[in-house]
Amino acid sequence: MKKLYLVSLVVLVFVSTVSAQNANSMDIRATNCEVFIDKVGVYHAFNPQWGEAIAAQFYVKTINDRLDGKVKKVGFYAQTRHAKTGGVMIDWREFTSFPFEGATDYFEFFLKDFRTDATWTFPHEFEGAFFVETENGTRYWANTSVGGNFVINPDLVKRIEQATGRQYGDKHGGNFKVRQLPKTADFFQELNPWQCR
Repeated sequence: MKKLYLVSLVVLVFVSTVSAQNANSMDIRATNCEVFIDKVGVYHAFNPQWGEAIAAQFYVKTINDRLDGKVKKVGFYAQTRHAKTGGVMIDWREFTSFPFEGATDYFEFFLKDFRTDATWTFPHEFEGAFFVETENGTRYWANTSVGGNFVINPDLVKRIEQATGRQYGDKHGGNFKVRQLPKTADFFQELNPWQCR
């Protein structure tokens, strides 16, 4: 009887521990502007070895008082595909963000290789969603208006560039005047369906 009681107690403690861990891990669709794409710019850079490159810089904002805890990380979870063939080139993974000028609520992502005629790489297409994860383990996801993933490909980048103008930078990143870029809520609601500010 003692052995049965001890085994039951161990199982109960284990199940309680697992349940407590899972209770703190949650995925929430960010429909209350907890995280959103605030601005985006497209830039062209020239590298003497490879020629011109086309990249997009995404600026993602979090509204921290709408989160259930402190920001642990902000990311972009995506799959990388060949934009022409649709073939998967890099499976699902997290892209890391960088705080913009040390901010705790503004982050930047650098996605590159949207040139369709490059001979040194394939034209990239990213399918994924941006997220903020809190120290409590909750992830708030910025998705399309119907809850799906964003598809960021050369066609979308071209449309963004037509709306914002062409920027020039070096091979390491854009040389944007970020404050002068228009907000997606004003010009590109496809990337900001709730018109967050």
